[in-house]
Amino acid sequence: MDGFEDSSVATRPQWSVGQAAELARERYGLDGEATELPSERDQNFKIATADGETFVLKISNPAEDRRILELQDAALRHLRSDGVDRGTPEPIPAGGETILAADGADGTSHHVRLLSWVPGEPLAKIRDHDGLLEPIGHFLAELDRRLAGFEHPAAEREFYWDLRCGLDVAKRYAPEIADPGRRKRVDRWIAGIAEHRRLLESLPRQVIQGDANDYNILIDRMVAEPTIGLIDFGDMGRSWRVADLAILLAYAMLHKTDSLSVAARIVGAYHGVLPLDENEIEALFPLVRLRLCTSVALAAYHRRRAPDNTYLTVTENPAWELLDALDAVDSKQALDMFCKETS
Repeated sequence: MDGFEDSSVATRPQWSVGQAAELARERYGLDGEATELPSERDQNFKIATADGETFVLKISNPAEDRRILELQDAALRHLRSDGVDRGTPEPIPAGGETILAADGADGTSHHVRLLSWVPGEPLAKIRDHDGLLEPIGHFLAELDRRLAGFEHPAAEREFYWDLRCGLDVAKRYAPEIADPGRRKRVDRWIAGIAEHRRLLESLPRQVIQGDANDYNILIDRMVAEPTIGLIDFGDMGRSWRVADLAILLAYAMLHKTDSLSVAARIVGAYHGVLPLDENEIEALFPLVRLRLCTSVALAAYHRRRAPDNTYLTVTENPAWELLDALDAVDSKQALDMFCKETS
């Protein structure tokens, strides 16, 4: 994890909307209005053209390895290679290339990509999730089943949002948590999760999207039958397969009074499409806790270094609320509920 500082928010691009619009016009022939979108490490701009087309212009962190961008584009193409639109972005080439280079105003070179727009509203902004839980579980399982046949050399990466690195990351950044009581609780949770290390290391692995959070999951309710989409493949890599589901659960459980029941319904739906083995089911609850611990620790770290970027801490308070609620939940209770839904 030594490269975390160099590849994170410290070197985030600083392009203006005017510069982004000019770049889209010069390199992609798109004459449209640019609007900046939230992002952790990169800059993303919505490009809306006069004829009604919409795209996402992505300007990468200068510290980003081009091979990771190649991984993302290859995975996105793989997801559509059978002719099925799975609600994911499509890389759009210019001059036959999907990864271009452009210099910012300060002379720094950035990788640039253009993706198709995925319609919908973030799950985080939808109040009632009740009718969406099973469809979201089905959706992610279908995505993971498709990605199971995908390989790429850049997928073997060490990355701080990868749950395989979660224990090390949470330990490293937990001291950034200002409140002593909360810091002690995270330390205790980390120690409990570490007891499952042997179980975790036995889990099946494949390439996963790695960040199915409630801002990346989009629900398009402007059609007769609501559709689900997923954006932001920047965290993808080869990891534990069940980590994709655990990450989804961690965010789907936010703001819920019956969070464990919500999780169990999603688990059952996922399992109905892509069956989980016994170890994966047992690992789910510890991995949910691990994602939440990692999230609050990194939020504390980011707040000190990028206090103006509210996107970096957008889920911090609800994550703490969920962690506190789950503190009273017995792990066996969670496992029993998950097993019931997958039996």
